[in-house]
Amino acid sequence: MMVKILVLKEHLREIYSQYDIYILAALKFLLTFLILAALGSNIGYMSILKNPLIMIGIGLLCSFMPVGIISLIMCASTLLHFSAVSMELTISTAIIMICMYCLYFILGMRNSLIMVLTVLLCFYQIPGAIVVALGLMFTPIASIPASFGIVLYTIIGIAKKDIGTIFSTNSSLDMLGKLSYLFQNIGNNEEMMLLIISFIMTISFVYVLRRMNINYSWSFAIGAGSVVYILIVLIGSFVIDIPVNAITVILSMLLGASASLILYLFVFSIDYTRVENVQFEDDDYYYFVKAIPKISVTTPEKKVKRINTRKVVHENQKNENE
Repeated sequence: MMVKILVLKEHLREIYSQYDIYILAALKFLLTFLILAALGSNIGYMSILKNPLIMIGIGLLCSFMPVGIISLIMCASTLLHFSAVSMELTISTAIIMICMYCLYFILGMRNSLIMVLTVLLCFYQIPGAIVVALGLMFTPIASIPASFGIVLYTIIGIAKKDIGTIFSTNSSLDMLGKLSYLFQNIGNNEEMMLLIISFIMTISFVYVLRRMNINYSWSFAIGAGSVVYILIVLIGSFVIDIPVNAITVILSMLLGASASLILYLFVFSIDYTRVENVQFEDDDYYYFVKAIPKISVTTPEKKVKRINTRKVVHENQKNENE
């Protein structure tokens, strides 16, 4: 079974090396379309942005542009939806986005795609599906753009709930009062804080565990990280008394663990049965090196057997005549 998976891995790698431009363009188009559709169904205050043709057009445009453009499109679409009903909500959200992007560039991060994926998975109520993979592929700094995505999702949730009372033109609150209401609700949102804490702790835990000098560290990190995330969310929700669907949490974690295992097989498949410990020295230091070879297989070549039909027919006729 493992050999078949590795052969499949090599086939997919060959396909990707030949058609990487088209594959990446298709993935960027799909991600852009999904996030625009999610914003349209969850906010949907500007009807033109809910038009499928508009979403397809924007997706096609993003498919030929850098990945970072998708996060800007997501933020711009959110602001346009808000601007259709409340200028105060638009201004306050824009201020928060600017602060997030300033911090993002100050820290020199290059993974704005994490924020987009986090928002998208939050819309589908499965944010845990990405948390273990982030710990495997990145450092704990990846929890920052993920936290930005959680904050943006929280703002959308607050706006969706209070758009008809607090942020409408008929509201008794002035502009400053509306801004204060939004910031206060973001700061006091316990569900958001629990999700951010669970992301930070799980990503850090998975990162530390998968870098440990033990065999099968990635496998242990996937399993232990999944359990840690579930425990943090469930225990935290019980302590602060907020409703959490345990089945959804476990389901999202199972999806995340499955995706992480696929990631492990296709990115970090190594053979622990052939571990070598090497020791050498120079004038100043002793060096102890643990070398673990990667698992690699060669794709089987297809053998085509050609049959000369004329020769076969001629031999059959000769046998009949005899």
